[in-house]
Amino acid sequence: MSSRPPPLPAVARRLSNAMLLAWGPIVLGAFLLAPPARGEMLVVPYSNEGRHTVVRMIGNPSVSIISRGPIAGSLVVSGDRRAIRQIISGGEAFLFAVPSQGCSGLTTA
Repeated sequence: MSSRPPPLPAVARRLSNAMLLAWGPIVLGAFLLAPPARGEMLVVPYSNEGRHTVVRMIGNPSVSIISRGPIAGSLVVSGDRRAIRQIISGGEAFLFAVPSQGCSGLTTA
């Protein structure tokens, strides 16, 4: 004999469905913005320390600077995600994927 829990009330079912619908776009956005293992990425500083971190990338041989990013102080870079994350670790900067069409027409760094 199995003991099944009672069904959820209608209000709880609607709430759980609403939560699933709210999380869907968030998860999809995170998936689309996740940086690739290797290739072009956008580094966005979110503080003064982050801006110093971005400047340190300029002389690093494992990172190629492609152009300025669309956000003030950001850079579009190319390289290995692990190497870039080591440079920005603790440096108050975010790392995002770059859409293939999203950063065209930017000035070169």
